[in-house]
This record gives sequence, C-alpha cells and structure tokens, in this order.
Amino acid sequence: MTEIEEIKYAKDVIESLARGINPLSGETIPEDEVINNVKISRCLFYVVDVLEKLCEGEYSKKKKKTKTPLTIKEGELENFDYYDGGIAISDIVKRINDIVGYDGRKINRGLIINWLIEDGFIVENEINGRKYKLPTDKGNEAGIYTEERFGYNGNYKVVLYDKNAQRIIIAHLNETIGSNITINQQTTNIIQTDSNRGKPWDSKQEEELTKMFKDGLTVNEIANTMMRSQGGIRARLLKLGLIKDINEV
Repeated sequence: MTEIEEIKYAKDVIESLARGINPLSGETIPEDEVINNVKISRCLFYVVDVLEKLCEGEYSKKKKKTKTPLTIKEGELENFDYYDGGIAISDIVKRINDIVGYDGRKINRGLIINWLIEDGFIVENEINGRKYKLPTDKGNEAGIYTEERFGYNGNYKVVLYDKNAQRIIIAHLNETIGSNITINQQTTNIIQTDSNRGKPWDSKQEEELTKMFKDGLTVNEIANTMMRSQGGIRARLLKLGLIKDINEV
C-alpha cells in the first residue's frame, strides 16, 4: 500500500467515525458514545478535510477564494416550477438551484431572506424569548403567511410563500443576488435555553428536525425550538444527510 493509499484509508476510517458509523462493521455507533459528541465530530471532519487535501497534493493554509459574482441569465428561470399552494423558502431555493445549478452555482436562501427583510416583506420578531422571521402586512399582501405546526417540543410557526410571493421572489432574484445587503441585528442579553444540549437524539426528535428544516426554519429558530445548540443542530443535519457541509446553513 502506497503512502497516498494509506492516507486515503485513514481518511475513510475517520470520516466514518465522524458520521457516527463503525468503520469495521458499518453499524451505527450508539448515541451515548463519546465519538458522537459534537465537538469531537467537528474535529474529525476537520482532519478528514486535511487528509483529503493531502491526497490531492493541495494541502496549504486556507486561502480565501475569490467568488465570481453570481447572475441569473435572461430567461433562465422561465421554467421555474411554481407551486400552487404555500411552500417554504428552502423549497423555493431548491427549485431555483435545480435550474441554475448546472455549473456549480448555488443560491443561498440567506440572500433571499435578507432581501425580503430589507424590502419590508418579513421582519424578525421575538416571541417568548425566541426569535422568528415573520411576514409584515406588506408580506401578507404579497402572499407570505404563517402556519402553525405541532412538533415534539410544542408548536412552532413556519413561513410559507404562495404562488404570487414565489413570482415576486423570482422577478427580483438578480436584484437579490446583486445587492450588498447588511442586516443590522440588535444585540440582546437574552439567554438561549438549550437544556437538551448534548443529550442523545431519538427518532421523534430527528423527524421533527427534518420537518422543521424542510419547512424553511433557520438553524437558530430550530435550535430555539428544540432547546439545543446551533452546532448540535448543524451536526445532526449533516448526519441525517440534509446538508453536505456543516457550514452550509
């Protein structure tokens, strides 16, 4: 076995451990094992990244990549799949990326949410010590509305966009991407409750996490609702295959 082959083997073993899988048997490692601790998982994924770069002969100090400005070509979204009912922002973003993602381009839902806030369609409100992004009167008129749903830790609100709201987002997409929007968020002294932090996940909690993520809730909103840390939410999303990178959301 060559040195590169040994490095690749070590990378595969460590990546399995990082994902909570026994590399020898392929079985899921019990939740209460130390290897499933979020901090350890992060370290393991970092090591996997380093070994990947070693295999490719590219290992060096990380350099900031210059990103090419993303634009939507004229007529490119004419075939956007508008949904007749209400859908979450994550679903809208997925439908956009299904069209424009052919050369690695990717629209981040944060860009759209920031534009919606900047243009007065939604606003960040605080309810019972938790922060939520909710539609304004302007947003309601545009077809943005909330729907209450029941989860393992109680009720939560999901923001949905009807067909008209979807059309508004698509019509202003280049404006959304091209603008440098800075949302000034006031710093508060609210102590987040994360009493479930570090506790094992059960199937019901994973189902709720999956549902809230697909409903378009942010990591912060999910963490507040499920009373867990944002890092723990990201790690579980990664483990469930809902994101491909822990820094994706």
